[in-house]
Amino acid sequence: MTTGAKREGREVGGPSERVAPWLAWALWALALMAFMVMGVFRFLNASTPTAAPRNPLVLDSCFWLLFVAFATVGALVASRWPRNAIGWIFWWLGFSFLLVGASEEYALYALVTEAGSLPGAEGMLWLTALFGGPLVFTVFALVFLLFPDGRLPSRRWRPVVWIDLVAVVCLVAWAFKPGPLENPGLVRVSNPLGIQGADGLLGTLGWVGDSL
Repeated sequence: MTTGAKREGREVGGPSERVAPWLAWALWALALMAFMVMGVFRFLNASTPTAAPRNPLVLDSCFWLLFVAFATVGALVASRWPRNAIGWIFWWLGFSFLLVGASEEYALYALVTEAGSLPGAEGMLWLTALFGGPLVFTVFALVFLLFPDGRLPSRRWRPVVWIDLVAVVCLVAWAFKPGPLENPGLVRVSNPLGIQGADGLLGTLGWVGDSL
């Protein structure tokens, strides 16, 4: 190992490389926990009426296992090549969809199946609207830019990354727009984190983020 590598501690074998496998698999366990929580509440909500039609349980199970696979591949890549952003992005894509499912099923249980039995149901629906909306496609766009080694094909693509990141910021801001939550799914509620008086500005930011 070179002196520079020892000094920086960021080359192969440095602290970041030693921590990365633990972090990657800890995050994978978090994704698996979201999957299990979703499964439990999906079972408890089996006979609960929903605002939108839901898929058969078998189809749902296959769909969610796909995202467990995404998180698993992401954790595997991130644990071995922590500098490759693709691993972390794959983990995030798998986890975000699993979090959407878990949050939505939790909210359905807390608001309809056993109304008032659990706290924070509307906040969970806010997470569902945030991570289940256009934001996920914005993050997925990074896969096409960075695959397979986590690096851009050339510096000319840097402005595209910045545009994508601006879109992410705009869509996160849009999540605070007052009124009915976007992508309500199984339960429809008003935005519990809506900022009153900022409707126009946040709507414009959402339009910008969606357009980018």
